[in-house]
Amino acid sequence: MPVICWFRRDLRLTDHRALYAAAEASAGAVIPVFILDDTILHDGYVGAALIAVTLAMLEALDHDLQQRGSRLIVRHGQPLAELQRLVSETQASGVYWNRDYLPYAIKRDSAVKHWLREQGLQAHSFHDSVLVEPEGLKTKTEQKPYVVYGSYVKRWSELAYHQAEQLVPAPSKFVAPPSDLASLPIPSLADLGFELQQTIPQVGETIAQQRLAQFFDRRQKLSVLKYTKAREVPAEAGTSQLSVDLRMGTISIRQCLKQAVDLLTEPLNAEQRQGVDTWLKELAWRDYYTQLIYHNPYMLNGSLDPRYDQIIWRNDPSEFLAWQQGQTGYPIVDAGQRQLNQMAWMHNRVRMISASFLIKDLLIDWRWGERYFMQQLCDGDPTANNGGWQWAAGSSGPSAQPYFRIFNPIAQSKKHDPDGQYIRRFVPELANVPDHYIHEPWTMPPAVQAHVGCVIGRDYPAPLVEHSFARERALAAYRTALQTND
Repeated sequence: MPVICWFRRDLRLTDHRALYAAAEASAGAVIPVFILDDTILHDGYVGAALIAVTLAMLEALDHDLQQRGSRLIVRHGQPLAELQRLVSETQASGVYWNRDYLPYAIKRDSAVKHWLREQGLQAHSFHDSVLVEPEGLKTKTEQKPYVVYGSYVKRWSELAYHQAEQLVPAPSKFVAPPSDLASLPIPSLADLGFELQQTIPQVGETIAQQRLAQFFDRRQKLSVLKYTKAREVPAEAGTSQLSVDLRMGTISIRQCLKQAVDLLTEPLNAEQRQGVDTWLKELAWRDYYTQLIYHNPYMLNGSLDPRYDQIIWRNDPSEFLAWQQGQTGYPIVDAGQRQLNQMAWMHNRVRMISASFLIKDLLIDWRWGERYFMQQLCDGDPTANNGGWQWAAGSSGPSAQPYFRIFNPIAQSKKHDPDGQYIRRFVPELANVPDHYIHEPWTMPPAVQAHVGCVIGRDYPAPLVEHSFARERALAAYRTALQTND
């Protein structure tokens, strides 16, 4: 009897545990299914860019399946109802899927599992999208979830690395789904009611494999061996660019781990080894944020530390709009926001700078920024995005940026984009501004402004706020909230 493999955020064939198990159990008679879920599509949290890359990934997955004699069955609706119909239409003996750890997914999957077992059918879920599952890592003495990242990552390293040896191949053969089994065409973005304003990267399993191979190619100028320093320079392509692939699973997290672990067995100097180790810790952050929200689902709507929900935010709509549009008057912040609005992606260092500016300089609720990022990013992951914003706000417990450490956008700009290359790329009004003024263009004398064609207040905005004043204002707001709730 056939088995349904329910694809969700795992749009690949290689090292796909549910697919591999389904193929083994059914001698290749797998019904590959993806369900367009209106609860996710239209909750206002996910934006056009992420939907667009998902649709492109579905096209690539369907192509890869057809190359192996199968095809992707696409349905649209409520997942339980659609799976019930598919089981009836195919006489499938069960449904296999890889686990998802978000609150909605847990509730959805529990309902599917309950129905399948009531019918006497197989319901099998698999550990796939993280290296260490949320329930798999707790404190040794009290058996409680970790809150401190430093303690978490030490134990994580002990448990995660063996996953590098547990990859499974793509199924060697498929039995094609019945020719009369209905499947919707993969819709366009417009069909789903979205309009894309940004460019998105090429995606799909083949592209993801190429990105991974290039990042681990020692011949590349900016390979993983240079990652520790290169990742801090937004003007350079010093990161793996795999976040979009990991978001919807066009590449396996275990395959990423294996590349790194294997490289560490080769002769490396201290800098090179540090590059690999630093990148591995980014995989740990991904698992850490997943387990934080799994154990504390209220984080999706509020602070992990509830005291921070008492902060009295200014929440000025006009300043929020200026931040969204990259019109704050701080070049590094504006470059980041414009990169996001153009490319559906922002360099991670600049994400931190921009988030800190919104929260601490403008005193706008971190949830406003977190939601805007999710609506714009093609790699928007609720756990990592939420975790990053709470880190910047200081609200996610002892591993957060302490509230009194406030990024100075000018100092950050000088440190990470010293010659203004990144700024000039995304803020063309500043293209002719001399290096001496590129980080603080409002300090240009009027004659220099006129000479370079960038008059502050006309061609480029004056700063929304003076940083030292904003810093003291933020500290006062935080102290008041925390002292009131001690």
